[in-house]
Amino acid sequence: MVGGAESVMAKSGIGFSAELGRRFGSEIYDAIRRGAKKATVLTKEVMEIGFSEFIASNTERCANVKTIINRYERVPLLNIYEDCLLSIGDKSSPESEVTIDYGGNIIIRGSAGSGKSFLMKRTFLRMIEINRGYVPIFFELRSLNDSSKVNLLESLFDFMPPDAVRDKNLLDRMLQKGRFVFLLDGYDELYEKIKQKVSTQIERIIGKYPRCRIIISGRSSESFEAWQHFNVYTIEPLTKKSCLSLIGKAIFPDEEKERFYRNVDESLFDTHGQYLSNPLMTYVMMMTADKFNEFPREMSSFYAKAFETLYSGHDILKSNQFKREVKCGLKFTELETILRYFCAVSYADSIFEYDDRSVIKYLEMALTVAKIDKMPEDVLDDITGAYCILIRDGLKYAYIHRSFQEYFAALGVSSSHKIDFFEYNDKVLSAQREINGYIEILSEIAKEKFVSEFLIRALEKYVHEMDGLVKASPKNFVLRHLEEYGVSGDGSVSYIVFPREVYRRNYALVVEVLPFIDSRFAFRPFHVIEEIRANCKGVETDPERNRLLNDDTVGSFMIEKMLKRDILKLRMYRYFKDRLAEIKNYVREVNDEYQRDRLKIQSMRQVLFSKK
Repeated sequence: MVGGAESVMAKSGIGFSAELGRRFGSEIYDAIRRGAKKATVLTKEVMEIGFSEFIASNTERCANVKTIINRYERVPLLNIYEDCLLSIGDKSSPESEVTIDYGGNIIIRGSAGSGKSFLMKRTFLRMIEINRGYVPIFFELRSLNDSSKVNLLESLFDFMPPDAVRDKNLLDRMLQKGRFVFLLDGYDELYEKIKQKVSTQIERIIGKYPRCRIIISGRSSESFEAWQHFNVYTIEPLTKKSCLSLIGKAIFPDEEKERFYRNVDESLFDTHGQYLSNPLMTYVMMMTADKFNEFPREMSSFYAKAFETLYSGHDILKSNQFKREVKCGLKFTELETILRYFCAVSYADSIFEYDDRSVIKYLEMALTVAKIDKMPEDVLDDITGAYCILIRDGLKYAYIHRSFQEYFAALGVSSSHKIDFFEYNDKVLSAQREINGYIEILSEIAKEKFVSEFLIRALEKYVHEMDGLVKASPKNFVLRHLEEYGVSGDGSVSYIVFPREVYRRNYALVVEVLPFIDSRFAFRPFHVIEEIRANCKGVETDPERNRLLNDDTVGSFMIEKMLKRDILKLRMYRYFKDRLAEIKNYVREVNDEYQRDRLKIQSMRQVLFSKK
């Protein structure tokens, strides 16, 4: 069941490389002789050896890699690699069909930890294996950042054997024939100031040498819509089958790997699929489950244990091979404190990944608040190198999983007297972003504090505001709810799923947070949409408006027609008003419950003191 796949390259990869090198070098030599007017000093043997050594050295670069569970020694990529699916639109294909069988230029996008660079290296090895007569050139684009004069094509030539590129006319002819495939890894790792220049140079290479393929990797956040000569594919998350296969291939103690494999197969993928769909997080989860012999269901408990695993260093626990080098020598509690403030402040600012400048800025702030005398640059080296909380992804620093930031932010705001609990969460709710993970972790860590010190206070303000609207204008009361729930009244068309930015806070409060704390308040807007659309059915003559009536969208013209009716008779008015009354009752019930608890505590104290 479990076991690493046999590595082709470990046994015969260099042989493949040498064969292709000799074949390609021989072909170039023959082309030289045919085109030369006088005898050349380059012999056939020199060309064959040159390309054989060139391809062999590139194969070595791609064939052996390090992972988070093999940090100190390189392991054969093909022993641990799991093929992925690549999607474009609603179509998914095996990676080999896209990278090998499809003959066009492609861009491969993926999130942090999804395996973009491994995929590019696997593509290189696969092209060497099939040996179709073209030479793959694996090139890390970040090497251009240090160039005094950015010239992509010249940099690619520099990777080739010196004798082979001495005759530029010959090389030009080989490029015209399409005898190269350029694997350009890490477009996101280019400095912003040279990205446009490099993209222009890529377009020129395509224009001049259309028969040469180009494959580029980059982050999911990169925008490639303007790249007309490329199809853009996205790395699909791991399925349960591919996750199990990845675990089976991992270089990890057999007994622990078998146990984790069984847990994932039996139930863990169903309950924790959002993590196990990412290769890097799958490794982290395997390390965590091994260290603690269990896997917690609560997010907060999992991230606490995952952090302890990353801090202690799984490699030390297993074989005592290495004592990893750390620059700061931070104690566990010190590192945790730094991360609490680092994540809390950046999360409130809606910063989820960092460039070189911002990561140092937030670390400086965290160190100052925590009163820990360390250099932020050294701390950064430790949390990326020794502890792997952040990983370098292109020119950005990203969390190995976004929920690590949510965990430390929730931990920081719930435990620190230096952060105003109400103001902090009010700011978080006001931002345009997904907050469910943060709210879930915070409610696990400090639910009573969250409800009493934030939720109830926020709902009291909300109820006061809505009561004022009901009394002043029922029409405005309905409009405010529609705006908060995502139906725009400004002449545009929108889905009834997300609010205007100005009302984001109320939307998050009553549609996301409150239903999470109490499921009775789950918002079901379908009948609201139906009532809006019912006012327009059969009376519209405009074709575009009729099209909208048949879609799941709501236009402002529909709202205008509806509001001409008696507001007090609208079903949605009654729904919104009844919902407001339920929220009032909830606030009253919780306040009464907390008052009873306070009286009980006060009574217990009196009894204790009277006994003394």
